[in-house]
Amino acid sequence: MPKGLTKWLKCMVNDVESKIIEVARAIFIEEGYSGARMQRIADVAEINKALLHYYFRSKEKLYDEVVKDLMGQIASKVIGIIESEDTNTIKIETVVRMYTEMIEKHPKLPLFIMNEIHDNPERLTLAIDQLSKKIQKVRYLLSTEVEGGTFDGLHLFVNLIGMSVFPFLAKPLLSHLFFDENDNLFSEFIKSRPSVISKTLNIK
Repeated sequence: MPKGLTKWLKCMVNDVESKIIEVARAIFIEEGYSGARMQRIADVAEINKALLHYYFRSKEKLYDEVVKDLMGQIASKVIGIIESEDTNTIKIETVVRMYTEMIEKHPKLPLFIMNEIHDNPERLTLAIDQLSKKIQKVRYLLSTEVEGGTFDGLHLFVNLIGMSVFPFLAKPLLSHLFFDENDNLFSEFIKSRPSVISKTLNIK
């Protein structure tokens, strides 16, 4: 087979797989693992169910790939931010902004992850463990900060996640109490979070 045709076929396969993963990610987040249906994923991806099973043999296999892809993207971004030459203040703001933008794009993502942690921790951790190299590098970078005496990297990471994610988990309550159910006001509040969290943590 000519090299040009082989390359084109590989690109086409990669495009189809990427589209399936993108569609599946949205549906898994929206409906949860149990609620998601392979037929619906195939329909939204505009392929037949047989082709979906050709690329991903089962819903569990597809879920694993979705989680691995999602966590891989997050880990890569976190590594890039930690390794940058920016100040710690800028790093914190950048991490928070990354998470808030991701959650604004997929509002049910925090609830999806919390439900999976509670209901199916083994399935979630198994998918994450497939990213061993990236996860180990995040752990190494955080432990380096601890050993260097600058700050406790693990506590900082947990604080960042908690402070970034909680407003989205509590949005119905916060919106009712403070924003008169106005999504625009809530969005303005979220935009202010990176600098507020950075000042609160006060990491130099």
